[in-house]
Amino acid sequence: MKASVEVMRSYDYCQFRVGLEEELAGDGSTYDEQVRALQVSAARLVDEAVERYKQDRKMERRCRNCGNEFVAEDAAQQFCSEACRDAWHADVGACEEA
Repeated sequence: MKASVEVMRSYDYCQFRVGLEEELAGDGSTYDEQVRALQVSAARLVDEAVERYKQDRKMERRCRNCGNEFVAEDAAQQFCSEACRDAWHADVGACEEA
């Protein structure tokens, strides 16, 4: 008997989907147990794909305030810390008021 499963995860507006199909063995385990094992395998594969995606998305940047290098967690991050972000905005705000 054949079984197929599909597992999908969403992360960062992306969908990761893994589908597996396998001929189930008559090794004494129940159909449900074999399907569950197939689901676990598919889930593990899709979780690994999400982790690889996360690693690929991390980007090395230079902080706009202090100039130190850091790894950005998302594409919009421009500062290495909240303190640098606040200092930069405070300084820019002071220039705009003058």
